[in-house]
Amino acid sequence: MILSMGNKEKTSRSLGATLTTRDRSNARLMVVWLALGLLSLACLTRMGVLAIKYRTLFTGKSSRCLDMTNENWKQNPLFKDTTCNCFLKQEPMMPRRGDIYDDLGNVLVGNTTRYEIALDGKAFRKENKDKTDTLFYYIQHPDLLNKTIREMAAAFYRQFHSRFPAYDQNYYEKKLNAGFREGKYVTILTSPIADPRRWIGEEDVDLLEQLPLFSIPLKTTTTLDGIKIREPDRLRNGFNPVGEEVRVTPYGELAKRSLRHSTSNADYGLERVWGQTLGGVQGSRKIVKISGVNIPLGKDVPPQEGSNLHTTLNLDMQNIVHNELLKVLRAHHARWGCAALMETRTGKLKAITNLTFDNYKGDYFETINYFSDTRLEPGSTFKLASLLAFLERTPNDSSKRYPVHAHTFEIKDKRGKVTRFPESDGHGQTEDLVFPIDVFQQSSNVGIASMIFDKYSKAADFMNGYPDFVKKLDSMYIFTRFVSDLGPVKKPKFNRQAVSFKDYFNFCFGTGVIEIAPIQTLAYFNAVANDGKMLVPYMVEYTSNARERTPARGAEVLCEQIAKPSTIARAKKYLEAVVTGARGTARQYQNNKFTFAGKTGTRDIWVEGAGYDKSRNCISFCGYFPADTPRYTCIVYIYDVQQPSSLAAGVFAHIAREILNLTDYNALKKVVSTGKVQIPHAGVLPVNTIREIYTTMHIPFNYNALPLPYAESIHDKNSNQLVPKDIFDSPTGIPDTRGMIPADAIQVLANKGYKVLLQGKGKVSKQLNPTPKKTITIILE
Repeated sequence: MILSMGNKEKTSRSLGATLTTRDRSNARLMVVWLALGLLSLACLTRMGVLAIKYRTLFTGKSSRCLDMTNENWKQNPLFKDTTCNCFLKQEPMMPRRGDIYDDLGNVLVGNTTRYEIALDGKAFRKENKDKTDTLFYYIQHPDLLNKTIREMAAAFYRQFHSRFPAYDQNYYEKKLNAGFREGKYVTILTSPIADPRRWIGEEDVDLLEQLPLFSIPLKTTTTLDGIKIREPDRLRNGFNPVGEEVRVTPYGELAKRSLRHSTSNADYGLERVWGQTLGGVQGSRKIVKISGVNIPLGKDVPPQEGSNLHTTLNLDMQNIVHNELLKVLRAHHARWGCAALMETRTGKLKAITNLTFDNYKGDYFETINYFSDTRLEPGSTFKLASLLAFLERTPNDSSKRYPVHAHTFEIKDKRGKVTRFPESDGHGQTEDLVFPIDVFQQSSNVGIASMIFDKYSKAADFMNGYPDFVKKLDSMYIFTRFVSDLGPVKKPKFNRQAVSFKDYFNFCFGTGVIEIAPIQTLAYFNAVANDGKMLVPYMVEYTSNARERTPARGAEVLCEQIAKPSTIARAKKYLEAVVTGARGTARQYQNNKFTFAGKTGTRDIWVEGAGYDKSRNCISFCGYFPADTPRYTCIVYIYDVQQPSSLAAGVFAHIAREILNLTDYNALKKVVSTGKVQIPHAGVLPVNTIREIYTTMHIPFNYNALPLPYAESIHDKNSNQLVPKDIFDSPTGIPDTRGMIPADAIQVLANKGYKVLLQGKGKVSKQLNPTPKKTITIILE
């Protein structure tokens, strides 16, 4: 009985202890739940306070927030309040600048990113590491770190030694050690601004990201020597490639001055003149900055991307003109030279080259636009203008002979007094009489002046013939000022009133009192080749963006007929005689395989304060080819050489031969039309490329029927036709490149920021979805 009572007491005490433990656990849970409830209530209360009380602060509408979007924000009292920590700002959102293309869609000016490679050593300091971090593990094992740094330095050297020859492997080791061991911020490599060939690009960054300690794995943990550790990301591992989007000319100096030339002060060329079109419209984003923290308001105005510029330039022709001129400039140590090529009938500029010798770099570069910005004495190329004025008043040009080589001009004044002016084409020459075509082909200064004096000056009032001559030149638009796609062209500089016989005499053959830009000489030479129709040379065909194509102004007609058709026809014979005549100044370049016509020009170099230096010449040749059916007009200027103008004629002849070989003109001449024309099946192509193909094959082409930048040839049993193709009309926003050739597909996707992997051969048949790193695989068949 006593034992039974004891067991009951023991059981009762045990049960009480159990109940006490459970009560304590419940009490603790109640405390935890109560704490969580109070914390939640506090958070909700705080959120409510922030949403109600501070709403105006976080939206920038509070009176305690300085609105910096207001143009008079500096007059706000908060501007001088040092305790103000709330600012409403409007940040710009820069649009992507448009590209510039040649006539076949090759990118002449585009966008790229150049990088500075830096290492932020703060990420490697021990106080910033924990024991599961890969970088901390390397720091704890110096031998492994030394080995890894040497491997990384070797990889740097292999990748960059050709672009940065001054840096050896030891340089990279020192830089990496300074970052890894000393915890410093170090700049390892910087892309030199003035040398795009040495720029560090995206492919370099991709390679560096794969190096030890720079790698960015997709998983969060890895195993090193059996220990699981967390991998760093780019922010934490210190690898810091700083990118800057820049404009680039992929083909180096080819037409660079006409496309874009940058100095510390400004851009030049199409980049400047068409800057607003290329630049797009800047967007904006409103933010509130509170205590250094940026809070976006979601009131973004997205930027409008710049339009692309499609030019008339042809990359292959540009290469020919550039290289032929460059060879001669280097061989004869000229100070500068320029050359330009245009289509005779359309006014399209196909190539422009401006090369200046750089004393520091020791070679020629595109820095000054001589073609349209520089006025200079034209020399004997101006004799074509004088010839046109002569022929306009000379129905029969084979009935009278004129003096050449030497002649003494006798001028009577109103009182009958005779003044004699002896002139000659060179020392020790005697007077000879020849017909006008012989005067022109041998480029006699005496002869051309005699021809003009004969038609425009009266013996009794000789000097009054000069303004009459100038008036005739004006009527033929020789001195008309115009605006090209490169900007306004300066008006020719000359005296409208001759103050002396010498001024009048020199003006007849383009020296002394006259300065004119090469583009203006090209324009009136082209007018003769074009049967009298004068066009303004142009180089912008149209602009385009993702949705539309807008034609540019095209060729501007300055004058439908600068002179009588009979005058133009005879002038062509004179220009041909310069090449084919027995005494033609360009006769040494006559070729049975192709023909050309034109005029040489030579002028002594003017030295300020010393007069003309007769040992140095400015030489030129302007003309067209083929001579019988002109397709192209070209001008060549070479400044400061010892050689005569035949050197410039040689450059012209080489350009003409190479251009005709390129276009296979002789073969095209023999093409016989067969009536019905089969439209070529080419898949999806840029409209400007289709136009070139159709023009070459003499197929009618309705440019206005294709309003989009791309088109596709559709074939079935009964018909074939071209239809517009909107490659950007995609639900995903990714351009649809199916049917395109690989080059066009890569260009379109690259412009949208994608990398491209190719599989197979042929045209694009399938386009896979992009990877997280914006890489798209396209299947070719």
